Amino acid sequence: MRKNEILEKVIEEVREKIDPCLMVNELRIGSRLMNNSVESTGIEVTFTNRSEKPIFYMDVHLMPFAPKDETVVNSHVDLENLEYSEVNIPYLCGCFLSDLARCMRKMDKILPDQFEDALPEDIQKHLFFSVANYEQNQKLLWNHPYFKFLDLAIFPCWKLSTNPNDRGHFMISRRLSNIWGLSDEKLFRMAMNNMPKLYHFIIRPLSDVLREEAELSVDDTPLILAGCKEAHYGPAILLYPKYLKEISKKAGGSFYVLPTSVDEVLIAPENACQDRTVADLYDMMKFMNSNMRMKSDILSDAVYFYNAEEDHLMIAEK
Repeated sequence: MRKNEILEKVIEEVREKIDPCLMVNELRIGSRLMNNSVESTGIEVTFTNRSEKPIFYMDVHLMPFAPKDETVVNSHVDLENLEYSEVNIPYLCGCFLSDLARCMRKMDKILPDQFEDALPEDIQKHLFFSVANYEQNQKLLWNHPYFKFLDLAIFPCWKLSTNPNDRGHFMISRRLSNIWGLSDEKLFRMAMNNMPKLYHFIIRPLSDVLREEAELSVDDTPLILAGCKEAHYGPAILLYPKYLKEISKKAGGSFYVLPTSVDEVLIAPENACQDRTVADLYDMMKFMNSNMRMKSDILSDAVYFYNAEEDHLMIAEK
């Protein structure tokens, strides 16, 4: 398929998913003249209450489906006329919704106006929370409700689509929560209650995941993967006592948590770490984070410890 055909299919599917609260009037193919007189096409969005008409070109998301030959490496390749194959339309829909959310976050002063009159049931239906490193996100957090948990920041978000595989969302601003008349405690309680309805937490042996999903031939390992079936926002599982207890049962007691990314965590049973010190685990985290392809995927350099007897999660002391 050519780019225009793909974009038309994305538009057709997104129209059925997009949240009415966004006040999107129309989605269509649009084009603009770019640098060096290159014309690029994308999905143009018009709103019922805004004059802006952003265009989302999707080129970076299309590259995995481009021909795997030397022409793709060439920076002057004609992306408009490439013949793309095995295109995953649901994946591209999720990418578009995420890009739309990022675009709208840049218009933060105007975005909340579209949600000021949201009904309580709509707020409850769309709320969830995300997890990020506290120290590394001070500029992002200053005008948003959040609370600190270990060395992390927990903040409520509005999900833009009811499809759990779509990552499109925006952070709830302090201004918007005040307009709704919701205290931080109420806001977080709503997000906590709704999160398991939007995302499905999983606790699985890492070796099983690698064999089934990555199709790798690996030996059994005591490590356990904890996160979400949808492959994002997984560290949120650490805020639910019942899931910590469930992990403890699978780990055979107390365990260490390696916050490997913003999407999932690894569990190392304490009884399987007899030949490793806590300092070794910290070194392991440092190594993994130093090799992370995207800096934005790093969650923490710390290692956490769950004491099963005390039912308590803490930052592990070296």
